[in-house]
Amino acid sequence: MARQNRQGATTLLVDATKSEQPETRFQALHLLHQASQADDGTVLPVLSEALADEDVTIKGYAIQALAERGDPEAMRSLRQALRDPDPSVRMMVVENVILKEEGLPLPQEALSDEDEAVRSAAAFWLEQASSERR
Repeated sequence: MARQNRQGATTLLVDATKSEQPETRFQALHLLHQASQADDGTVLPVLSEALADEDVTIKGYAIQALAERGDPEAMRSLRQALRDPDPSVRMMVVENVILKEEGLPLPQEALSDEDEAVRSAAAFWLEQASSERR
C-alpha cells in the first residue's frame, strides 16, 4: 500500500497509533518509525505523543526511537519524558540517551531526580559513558 499511496499509508498508520488496542498502537508506531516514506514532520509528533501512552511498552518504544533520532526536537520530547511520574520511564530515558552526545544533558539532569534508583542509574550510565570516552 505504501508504494501505491504513500500519504494514505502514513495517514492510516498515524490513525492506528490512536487505536484502543495497545498492540495495534505499538505496531503502527513501529511501522511508522521504520517507514522511509514517512517524513520527520509526521513521525516526531507521533513519537512524542506516544510518550504519554498508558502502556509502558509503547512509551519505551517511543523513548528508544526518539533517542535513535537524536535531533534537538527528539531531545526536547525526551526531556519532557524525564518528568514522567513513573521512575521506570525516567530510567528508560537515561539508558537510551547515554550513547548520544546530544543526549548527555538528560542523565545529568536525572542526577537530581526525586527517585534514588533513577539518580543511581544516571550516575552509573554517566560513569560508563565517561569511561568509554577516555
